[in-house]
Amino acid sequence: MTTSIIQLGFPEDSLKYLQEGEKLSRRLEDQKYLLAFYNIIGSYYTFRGDHQQGIEYSEKSFQGSKKIQDVRLMVMKAQGLCGSYSIAGEYQKVVDLSPGVIDVLEKTKKESEFFAGGFNSHSMLCGHCGVSYAYLGHFKEAENICRRGLRIAVEIKHLPSLGYLELQCGHLFAIQGDGNNAIQYF
Repeated sequence: MTTSIIQLGFPEDSLKYLQEGEKLSRRLEDQKYLLAFYNIIGSYYTFRGDHQQGIEYSEKSFQGSKKIQDVRLMVMKAQGLCGSYSIAGEYQKVVDLSPGVIDVLEKTKKESEFFAGGFNSHSMLCGHCGVSYAYLGHFKEAENICRRGLRIAVEIKHLPSLGYLELQCGHLFAIQGDGNNAIQYF
């Protein structure tokens, strides 16, 4: 049900069903599903505007995936957590988290994999990180990380990921006040 719940924008009673999944996972001692439910519940709260509660659940999910050293889960949870941080304006937390996960993807040669959803995970994390660096005034770092993401999106020839990175590059140049480069990417 979680895919439908997310795609429908967390309709009424969603939290009740998600919490039931959390309880079942805990009862079955299934750590991976428990972490998945923490992540989705975090997304629920973020979507509903309770950013702090969303971040708490997302952080719990990410830390748990690091503890069990599951790269796939860690990447998926990092994407959710970076999204929650970005929506809450916590850009420093995005740049504290995402470069390490991006490095893990590159070191393990998994940067072209899709761990969750219709976008390449490496591209998503590079986009979050690049724009966050820009909001913090670190424009050189913003450009460098977005270029890393663009390189992979071009290599894998995945148009949605490429479009996302182009949009994020446009944002970073717009934030910098460089309209000519922003328009080129937009």
